[in-house]
Amino acid sequence: MATGRKFSELMQLTASVAPTKEGNTVFSKPKTAPGQMMEFANQRDEAIERAEKAEAFAKQLEEQLRQAKRLGGALELDLNELYEVPGRRRLLTPEEYDDLKNNLAHNPLASPITVRVRNEGGYEIVSGHNRVQIYRELDRKNIKAWLAEASDDEAEDLAFFANALAAKLPDYDKYRGYKRIMEKHPSLQQNNLAERVGISTSQLDRLLAFSTLPPPAHEILSERPHIIGANTAEKLAALVKKGREAQVIEALSKLANGELKQEAEAIRFANAAGIETKAAVQASTKTFKLGKSNYATLRLAKNVLRIDCMSEEEAQTINDAIQVLIEKRIADLKSK
Repeated sequence: MATGRKFSELMQLTASVAPTKEGNTVFSKPKTAPGQMMEFANQRDEAIERAEKAEAFAKQLEEQLRQAKRLGGALELDLNELYEVPGRRRLLTPEEYDDLKNNLAHNPLASPITVRVRNEGGYEIVSGHNRVQIYRELDRKNIKAWLAEASDDEAEDLAFFANALAAKLPDYDKYRGYKRIMEKHPSLQQNNLAERVGISTSQLDRLLAFSTLPPPAHEILSERPHIIGANTAEKLAALVKKGREAQVIEALSKLANGELKQEAEAIRFANAAGIETKAAVQASTKTFKLGKSNYATLRLAKNVLRIDCMSEEEAQTINDAIQVLIEKRIADLKSK
């Protein structure tokens, strides 16, 4: 079976089939007729050997093409010849990965992966990274693949668009792909990009709302891209513009670690965290002084009492005193 390395070797072999006029050794060219004839014979033999090797590689290529034709145009590649480009793999949730693995363990591969030939030998995975990883975990040896002829930039675009077609691709990953394309093509208008990828301009606008989230939010989403969609990103971006950046970051952090379960909870948290209620704003406040310093501030709003003390030690002292007062009050109420 031919590999990406064999393509390169075949080119090198066929490029040098004809005998050269000058020897490649460090010795001077033979001056006598018998010596020159012997040198020519050696070059001829070497050329014949290279031609035979090239012919053998060509036969392997022909066999691979016949095999690809039988497979509907797909190649059957050795997993050891496949290489992954960092950052290109689509992140799946543990549940999605397990579902895909279970499917591939019991069913044939429905859609071949896409690869391109590497100059260094072997093949670079364009799309299908998770399928390749699962095949390795299942101890499979080969996998079907489509061979794509693409430049570095084209390969990146192919990888993104292949993932973008997946219904479960997180909106954040779609945003990163569209943003990268716009950075590569600064003259490309958003409406033209939307038309190119087959989505509405309003949906593209919602996806690009991720760009207004603060850097710490992007760090969280890079690790957990599934936790929010474009609609939630748009609402959180609006809160960031209102000065609630810290609350948005905290909401995303809580959503990522499971403290919040749903996107709607994250929006409510970011919208309300740190904001005093109307009752709190209208609360009565009393400040106690110790010399020129504030010793404690007492706030009362309906049935809520809050005390801010000058130090942790004084807060503990006040807390102990309040506990005694509460216990005495309970005893007085019971005696009535």
